[in-house]
Amino acid sequence: MLCKSDQPVPRKEAAARELWTLALNNDYKVAIVSAGAIPALVLLCRQPPSGKCAEYGARALWNLAINAENKVAIAEAGAVRPLVTLMTNGSVHCREAAAGAIRNLAVNEKNQEEIVAEGGVRPLVELCSAGDVAGAEVAARALWNLAYNSKKNQSKLVEAGAIGVLVTMSKDGGSDACREAAAGALRNLSYENDDARLDMVKNGAIPVLAEICVEGTEMSRIHAAALLKNLNSQPDCLRAVAAEFQLPDDSSKAAVDAAVESLLSRHATDSTA
Repeated sequence: MLCKSDQPVPRKEAAARELWTLALNNDYKVAIVSAGAIPALVLLCRQPPSGKCAEYGARALWNLAINAENKVAIAEAGAVRPLVTLMTNGSVHCREAAAGAIRNLAVNEKNQEEIVAEGGVRPLVELCSAGDVAGAEVAARALWNLAYNSKKNQSKLVEAGAIGVLVTMSKDGGSDACREAAAGALRNLSYENDDARLDMVKNGAIPVLAEICVEGTEMSRIHAAALLKNLNSQPDCLRAVAAEFQLPDDSSKAAVDAAVESLLSRHATDSTA
């Protein structure tokens, strides 16, 4: 009630912050939704993007959107448009919070369509290179979800310049989690998409991925190896990966894939040495 009433802003902020905190608990998620909080939180996301009301509202939706049914309810309450607006015009913390909510909403296929239609791709790409580590990570994970099994969305990401940004992030991201998120997003982008694969090679992805296979975290190495193997499904990319591994130009996909596996094995050997 405080969130949607004409109460002073500090009281709204305090109420929204409490809902954000409570929504971390799975049992409380049900109670919060049953109390009619989703429309009130969406309304808070329409508040001035420089204030805490919008940020806390978005953070509460981020937590609530972990639940599959809530993903649908939040989108149906009209959350996508104000969240995209927050990612575009909000403070640093608002942008991160809105991207987090979008990340969880984007697991749902129908929500993916709305996020793309509302212009959500470009602000996510921009957030990946904005310099804020927490925001960059969550934005990359949102792109990861949007790219999943959708050539249409993959094309939108490519058009928005996501590949160059994600390759840079995979190499120079401010944390292991950032680099892992970027590699995962690139992996989904490369799935059965030759245009995206060629763009990755053009943007210098191969040496970055080879380095991750040796020096990255466990999940980063898994993503990088799978991505290299995806690249090997396109003939020009296959030759480029073969060159990176100093293999003959006419090497088969099986041979180059084996070289990738050997690189992963080298990491395992080095780790136990």
